[in-house]
Order: sequence, then C-alpha cells, then structure tokens
Amino acid sequence: MFNNIHLLKQAYFRLKNTPYFTVLCLAGTLLMAMLALAVLGGSGMVLGWLADEAWALLESLAINFVRHVRW
Repeated sequence: MFNNIHLLKQAYFRLKNTPYFTVLCLAGTLLMAMLALAVLGGSGMVLGWLADEAWALLESLAINFVRHVRW
C-alpha cells in the first residue's frame, strides 16, 4: 500500500539536511529577531513618550499647586 506520510517524512528529512534549509532557517530566525526588536523598541519609545508626558503633566500640576498655595 502507498504510504504518503512515510514519503513526506523522508522528503522533509532530506530537505532538512541541505544547506539551503539551514540558510532559510537562519534567515527566518534573523527576520523574527529583527521584528521582535522593532516591536520592543517601538513599545519602549511609546512608553518613554507617555512617561515624559505624564511627568510634564505632574510638573505643571505641582507648579500650579505651589502658585495657588503661595497666594
């Protein structure tokens, strides 16, 4: 009887041992690492911007409070 799964496993094993597959896996890994770095960097930039805005808001509230208490 014809066994397709056995043939697919053999073809995958032959493909897995080729240099092309290794280069393809390394390129995919590098691409995923670059994507993760871009996402983490973008998230960090957004969080930094939000923290800066929050600090400016708190600073302005503190200045207004000091001005209000002084007079």
